[in-house]
Formats: sequence, structure tokens, C-alpha cells
Amino acid sequence: MSLTRFCDDCGNILELPNISTGLMACLQCGNKQKLPDDDKTISINYYNSGGRIITDNEIKRVLHESTTYRIKRKCPECENPYMVVISNDDYQFMFACPECESSFKPT
Repeated sequence: MSLTRFCDDCGNILELPNISTGLMACLQCGNKQKLPDDDKTISINYYNSGGRIITDNEIKRVLHESTTYRIKRKCPECENPYMVVISNDDYQFMFACPECESSFKPT
């Protein structure tokens, strides 16, 4: 989830940042603003006909973020008491351990 950002020129809502440039464009006046360097927002978007699997790199990237949803469930590998819940647009869920970085499908 991304925080809504507003244009410095007209105050209107900015589009989500372009991942490669880090720029956000105003939906009204077209002004472009750079995403702040200290921004911690993570957004994984991918549009296709479905059937996409979350990659290991994506899992590792979001695993240690403070905004990632955690549940009290013991890791079967290292017995860490908490797991991270990760899902994709097709509502396919996985659990990942922030301690040993193993990932598992719910059973």
C-alpha cells in the first residue's frame, strides 16, 4: 500500500511513482516530483493474465519491512515464533520467516 502524495504546485493527487525514475506525475497539472529519498513504501504491481508467482527476490525484499503483516505461527525450519504473510493479486498466500528467510505455502 502506498501513501497518497500531493502536488507541490496545485495540491492535486500524484500518480504512484515510476519505479525506474522515482518520479510521480500530477494527475491535473502534469508537474513531476521526485519520490523522497527516505520513502520506505513498497509496491509490487504486475499486470498480466494471471498465474504469476511471487519471486524469491520479492519475498526477501519485503520480509524485513515493518509494514509487512506478521502472524504468530512457528516457522517449521528454525522455530521462530512469527511468520510474515505475503500474497499476490490472485489471493495466493505464502508464509515467510524473517529469521531464516524460508517460505512456505499454508497447510
